[in-house]
Amino acid sequence: MKKIICILLLAAFVFSLASCGKNETPDSEPAWQTEGTTEDTINFTPVSPFDSETESETETETETETETETETETETEEVPPVVNPQPSGGDVPYFAPGDFSGDPLISRMTFLGDSTTYGLKYYGVVADDKVWTPSNGTLAIFRAVTDYIYDPVTGGEYLVSDMCAMYKPDILVITLGVNGISFMEEDSFKSCYNQLISVIKSASPTTKIALQTMYPLAASYDTSSGINNEKISNGNRWINEIASANGVACINSAPSLVDSSGYRPEAWQNGDGLHMSAQGFAAVMNYMINNPCY
Repeated sequence: MKKIICILLLAAFVFSLASCGKNETPDSEPAWQTEGTTEDTINFTPVSPFDSETESETETETETETETETETETETEEVPPVVNPQPSGGDVPYFAPGDFSGDPLISRMTFLGDSTTYGLKYYGVVADDKVWTPSNGTLAIFRAVTDYIYDPVTGGEYLVSDMCAMYKPDILVITLGVNGISFMEEDSFKSCYNQLISVIKSASPTTKIALQTMYPLAASYDTSSGINNEKISNGNRWINEIASANGVACINSAPSLVDSSGYRPEAWQNGDGLHMSAQGFAAVMNYMINNPCY
Protein backbone atom coordinates (compact mmCIF):
# COMPACT_ATOMS: atom_id res chain seq x y z
CA MET A 1 0.00 0.00 0.00
CA LYS A 2 2.82 2.34 0.87
CA LYS A 3 4.44 1.71 -2.52
CA ILE A 4 1.23 2.66 -4.34
CA ILE A 5 0.96 5.94 -2.40
CA CYS A 6 4.60 6.84 -3.26
CA ILE A 7 4.07 6.15 -6.95
CA LEU A 8 0.94 8.34 -6.97
CA LEU A 9 2.77 11.22 -5.24
CA LEU A 10 5.68 10.95 -7.69
CA ALA A 11 3.28 10.96 -10.64
CA ALA A 12 1.52 14.08 -9.28
CA PHE A 13 4.89 15.87 -8.92
CA VAL A 14 5.96 15.06 -12.52
CA PHE A 15 2.57 16.22 -13.82
CA SER A 16 3.02 19.53 -11.94
CA LEU A 17 6.45 20.13 -13.51
CA ALA A 18 5.09 19.47 -16.99
CA SER A 19 2.32 22.03 -16.50
CA CYS A 20 4.84 24.69 -15.49
CA GLY A 21 6.95 24.08 -18.67
CA LYS A 22 3.89 24.55 -20.92
CA ASN A 23 3.16 28.04 -19.45
CA GLU A 24 6.59 29.59 -20.51
CA THR A 25 7.03 31.31 -23.91
CA PRO A 26 9.88 29.48 -25.66
CA ASP A 27 10.48 32.25 -28.27
CA SER A 28 10.84 35.08 -25.77
CA GLU A 29 14.28 36.35 -24.65
CA PRO A 30 15.39 37.57 -21.27
CA ALA A 31 15.13 41.29 -20.76
CA TRP A 32 18.91 41.71 -20.16
CA GLN A 33 19.58 40.42 -23.70
CA THR A 34 17.17 42.87 -25.50
CA GLU A 35 17.62 46.06 -23.46
CA GLY A 36 19.55 48.78 -25.31
CA THR A 37 20.48 46.70 -28.38
CA THR A 38 18.44 48.54 -31.04
CA GLU A 39 20.83 48.62 -34.03
CA ASP A 40 19.13 51.72 -35.55
CA THR A 41 20.43 53.88 -32.70
CA ILE A 42 24.04 52.67 -32.75
CA ASN A 43 26.64 53.96 -35.22
CA PHE A 44 29.37 51.45 -35.90
CA THR A 45 31.29 53.65 -38.33
CA PRO A 46 34.90 53.65 -37.12
CA VAL A 47 36.25 57.03 -36.06
CA SER A 48 39.83 57.68 -37.23
CA PRO A 49 42.13 58.92 -34.50
CA PHE A 50 43.82 61.15 -37.17
CA ASP A 51 40.71 63.13 -38.05
CA SER A 52 41.43 65.89 -35.56
CA GLU A 53 45.12 65.99 -36.54
CA THR A 54 44.22 66.16 -40.24
CA GLU A 55 41.98 69.12 -39.56
CA SER A 56 44.77 70.77 -37.61
CA GLU A 57 47.27 70.08 -40.39
CA THR A 58 44.88 71.53 -42.96
CA GLU A 59 44.56 74.69 -40.92
CA THR A 60 48.36 74.85 -40.57
CA GLU A 61 48.82 74.32 -44.31
CA THR A 62 46.31 77.07 -45.03
CA GLU A 63 48.15 79.40 -42.68
CA THR A 64 51.47 78.44 -44.29
CA GLU A 65 50.07 79.08 -47.78
CA THR A 66 48.81 82.47 -46.63
CA GLU A 67 52.22 83.30 -45.17
CA THR A 68 53.93 82.10 -48.37
CA GLU A 69 51.62 84.26 -50.48
CA THR A 70 52.43 87.23 -48.25
CA GLU A 71 56.17 86.55 -48.57
CA THR A 72 55.85 86.16 -52.36
CA GLU A 73 53.99 89.44 -52.61
CA THR A 74 56.76 91.10 -50.62
CA GLU A 75 59.51 89.56 -52.77
CA THR A 76 57.87 90.53 -56.06
CA GLU A 77 57.23 94.08 -54.96
CA GLU A 78 58.70 96.46 -57.47
CA VAL A 79 61.94 98.13 -56.44
CA PRO A 80 61.53 101.89 -56.65
CA PRO A 81 63.64 103.50 -59.38
CA VAL A 82 66.79 105.38 -58.52
CA VAL A 83 66.04 109.07 -58.27
CA ASN A 84 68.77 111.33 -59.57
CA PRO A 85 70.20 113.22 -56.60
CA GLN A 86 70.19 116.98 -56.73
CA PRO A 87 73.49 118.86 -56.44
CA SER A 88 74.55 119.60 -52.89
CA GLY A 89 76.64 122.71 -52.49
CA GLY A 90 77.14 125.71 -54.71
CA ASP A 91 80.35 124.34 -56.28
CA VAL A 92 78.46 121.70 -58.31
CA PRO A 93 76.74 123.25 -61.33
CA TYR A 94 73.41 121.92 -62.48
CA PHE A 95 72.94 121.05 -66.15
CA ALA A 96 69.60 120.08 -67.67
CA PRO A 97 70.22 117.18 -70.09
CA GLY A 98 67.98 118.57 -72.81
CA ASP A 99 69.96 121.78 -73.07
CA PHE A 100 72.59 120.29 -75.36
CA SER A 101 70.77 117.95 -77.73
CA GLY A 102 70.47 120.62 -80.42
CA ASP A 103 74.00 121.96 -80.12
CA PRO A 104 75.77 122.17 -83.53
CA LEU A 105 78.75 120.10 -82.33
CA ILE A 106 76.82 117.51 -80.28
CA SER A 107 74.40 116.96 -83.16
CA ARG A 108 77.35 115.85 -85.34
CA MET A 109 78.41 113.18 -82.84
CA THR A 110 77.61 109.47 -82.61
CA PHE A 111 78.55 107.79 -79.32
CA LEU A 112 80.03 104.27 -79.17
CA GLY A 113 80.70 102.70 -75.80
CA ASP A 114 79.77 100.65 -72.77
CA SER A 115 77.04 101.13 -70.18
CA THR A 116 78.42 104.55 -69.26
CA THR A 117 77.51 105.54 -72.84
CA TYR A 118 74.13 103.78 -72.90
CA GLY A 119 72.88 106.29 -70.33
CA LEU A 120 72.93 109.00 -73.01
CA LYS A 121 70.02 107.18 -74.64
CA TYR A 122 68.38 106.11 -71.41
CA TYR A 123 68.12 109.69 -70.15
CA GLY A 124 67.34 111.15 -73.56
CA VAL A 125 70.43 113.36 -73.59
CA VAL A 126 70.85 112.64 -77.31
CA ALA A 127 68.69 110.84 -79.87
CA ASP A 128 68.55 107.03 -79.77
CA ASP A 129 70.15 106.63 -83.19
CA LYS A 130 73.19 108.55 -81.91
CA VAL A 131 74.06 105.91 -79.32
CA TRP A 132 75.76 102.65 -80.36
CA THR A 133 75.94 99.82 -77.82
CA PRO A 134 75.07 96.11 -77.93
CA SER A 135 71.46 95.24 -77.08
CA ASN A 136 72.49 94.53 -73.49
CA GLY A 137 73.66 98.13 -73.14
CA THR A 138 77.39 97.59 -72.68
CA LEU A 139 80.51 96.96 -74.77
CA ALA A 140 83.88 95.78 -73.45
CA ILE A 141 87.07 97.14 -75.01
CA PHE A 142 88.43 93.59 -75.46
CA ARG A 143 85.37 92.61 -77.55
CA ALA A 144 84.78 95.91 -79.30
CA VAL A 145 85.38 94.62 -82.84
CA THR A 146 83.61 91.27 -82.42
CA ASP A 147 80.46 92.10 -80.41
CA TYR A 148 77.32 93.08 -82.28
CA ILE A 149 75.97 96.61 -82.00
CA TYR A 150 72.22 97.15 -81.82
CA ASP A 151 71.02 99.46 -84.59
CA PRO A 152 68.18 101.67 -83.27
CA VAL A 153 67.17 102.51 -86.86
CA THR A 154 66.69 99.02 -88.34
CA GLY A 155 66.44 96.99 -85.15
CA GLY A 156 69.21 94.70 -86.44
CA GLU A 157 72.58 93.89 -84.92
CA TYR A 158 75.87 94.50 -86.71
CA LEU A 159 79.60 94.65 -86.12
CA VAL A 160 80.95 98.12 -85.48
CA SER A 161 82.68 97.98 -88.87
CA ASP A 162 79.33 97.35 -90.58
CA MET A 163 77.65 100.16 -88.63
CA CYS A 164 80.39 102.58 -89.70
CA ALA A 165 80.19 101.45 -93.32
CA MET A 166 76.40 101.91 -93.35
CA TYR A 167 76.10 105.26 -91.57
CA LYS A 168 79.54 106.84 -91.93
CA PRO A 169 79.17 109.00 -88.80
CA ASP A 170 80.65 112.47 -88.90
CA ILE A 171 82.27 112.30 -85.45
CA LEU A 172 82.42 109.00 -83.57
CA VAL A 173 83.04 109.48 -79.84
CA ILE A 174 84.36 106.30 -78.22
CA THR A 175 84.14 105.83 -74.44
CA LEU A 176 85.50 102.41 -73.49
CA GLY A 177 87.82 100.77 -70.98
CA VAL A 178 86.09 100.66 -67.60
CA ASN A 179 85.01 97.02 -68.18
CA GLY A 180 88.64 95.96 -68.59
CA ILE A 181 90.67 98.40 -66.53
CA SER A 182 90.56 96.25 -63.39
CA PHE A 183 92.61 93.45 -64.97
CA MET A 184 94.03 94.52 -68.35
CA GLU A 185 97.69 95.39 -68.76
CA GLU A 186 98.76 98.48 -70.70
CA ASP A 187 99.87 96.54 -73.79
CA SER A 188 96.64 94.58 -74.20
CA PHE A 189 94.54 97.66 -73.45
CA LYS A 190 96.31 99.68 -76.12
CA SER A 191 96.27 96.80 -78.58
CA CYS A 192 92.46 96.46 -78.35
CA TYR A 193 91.99 100.20 -78.85
CA ASN A 194 94.39 100.30 -81.80
CA GLN A 195 92.53 97.44 -83.48
CA LEU A 196 89.19 99.21 -83.03
CA ILE A 197 90.51 102.44 -84.51
CA SER A 198 91.96 100.58 -87.49
CA VAL A 199 88.64 98.81 -88.18
CA ILE A 200 86.69 102.09 -88.03
CA LYS A 201 89.12 103.91 -90.34
CA SER A 202 88.91 101.10 -92.90
CA ALA A 203 85.10 100.98 -92.83
CA SER A 204 84.55 104.75 -92.92
CA PRO A 205 87.66 106.79 -93.81
CA THR A 206 85.78 110.10 -93.54
CA THR A 207 84.68 109.54 -89.94
CA LYS A 208 86.47 111.68 -87.38
CA ILE A 209 87.33 109.60 -84.32
CA ALA A 210 87.47 111.00 -80.79
CA LEU A 211 88.49 108.90 -77.79
CA GLN A 212 86.95 110.05 -74.54
CA THR A 213 88.58 109.37 -71.20
CA MET A 214 86.78 107.12 -68.71
CA TYR A 215 84.60 108.82 -66.13
CA PRO A 216 86.02 108.99 -62.58
CA LEU A 217 84.11 107.25 -59.80
CA ALA A 218 82.06 108.85 -57.04
CA ALA A 219 83.18 108.25 -53.46
CA SER A 220 80.11 106.04 -52.89
CA TYR A 221 81.30 103.40 -55.39
CA ASP A 222 82.23 99.98 -53.96
CA THR A 223 85.81 99.47 -55.16
CA SER A 224 85.83 95.79 -54.15
CA SER A 225 85.07 95.12 -57.83
CA GLY A 226 88.70 96.00 -58.59
CA ILE A 227 87.87 99.29 -60.30
CA ASN A 228 89.13 102.45 -58.64
CA ASN A 229 90.06 105.99 -59.61
CA GLU A 230 93.77 105.23 -59.63
CA LYS A 231 93.32 102.55 -62.30
CA ILE A 232 90.94 104.78 -64.24
CA SER A 233 93.52 107.57 -64.14
CA ASN A 234 96.20 105.23 -65.50
CA GLY A 235 93.83 104.03 -68.22
CA ASN A 236 93.01 107.61 -69.18
CA ARG A 237 96.69 108.31 -69.63
CA TRP A 238 96.86 105.32 -71.99
CA ILE A 239 93.85 106.63 -73.91
CA ASN A 240 95.56 109.99 -74.43
CA GLU A 241 98.64 108.18 -75.73
CA ILE A 242 96.56 105.96 -78.04
CA ALA A 243 94.81 108.98 -79.52
CA SER A 244 98.10 110.77 -80.11
CA ALA A 245 99.70 107.72 -81.73
CA ASN A 246 96.75 107.24 -84.11
CA GLY A 247 96.28 110.91 -84.98
CA VAL A 248 92.75 111.12 -83.54
CA ALA A 249 91.23 113.53 -81.03
CA CYS A 250 91.02 112.89 -77.29
CA ILE A 251 88.20 114.32 -75.20
CA ASN A 252 89.83 114.54 -71.79
CA SER A 253 86.64 115.20 -69.80
CA ALA A 254 87.72 113.29 -66.68
CA PRO A 255 89.45 116.18 -64.82
CA SER A 256 86.30 118.30 -65.19
CA LEU A 257 84.16 115.62 -63.55
CA VAL A 258 85.76 115.59 -60.09
CA ASP A 259 85.32 117.93 -57.16
CA SER A 260 87.88 119.12 -54.64
CA SER A 261 87.95 115.67 -53.01
CA GLY A 262 89.08 114.03 -56.26
CA TYR A 263 85.81 112.14 -56.75
CA ARG A 264 82.87 112.67 -59.07
CA PRO A 265 80.15 114.69 -57.31
CA GLU A 266 77.39 112.46 -55.97
CA ALA A 267 74.86 114.51 -57.92
CA TRP A 268 76.50 113.29 -61.12
CA GLN A 269 76.13 109.55 -60.46
CA ASN A 270 72.96 107.47 -60.73
CA GLY A 271 73.09 105.62 -57.43
CA ASP A 272 75.89 103.07 -57.89
CA GLY A 273 78.82 105.48 -57.96
CA LEU A 274 79.90 104.35 -61.45
CA HIS A 275 77.22 105.30 -63.95
CA MET A 276 76.26 108.84 -64.79
CA SER A 277 73.05 110.57 -63.78
CA ALA A 278 71.27 112.75 -66.32
CA GLN A 279 73.00 115.76 -64.78
CA GLY A 280 76.35 114.03 -65.03
CA PHE A 281 75.88 113.43 -68.76
CA ALA A 282 74.85 117.04 -69.22
CA ALA A 283 78.09 118.09 -67.51
CA VAL A 284 80.01 115.96 -70.04
CA MET A 285 78.13 117.60 -72.91
CA ASN A 286 78.97 120.99 -71.46
CA TYR A 287 82.65 120.09 -71.40
CA MET A 288 82.57 118.87 -75.02
CA ILE A 289 80.95 122.08 -76.21
CA ASN A 290 83.46 124.25 -74.39
CA ASN A 291 86.40 122.08 -75.47
CA PRO A 292 85.58 121.07 -79.06
CA CYS A 293 87.50 118.07 -80.36
CA TYR A 294 87.01 119.09 -84.03
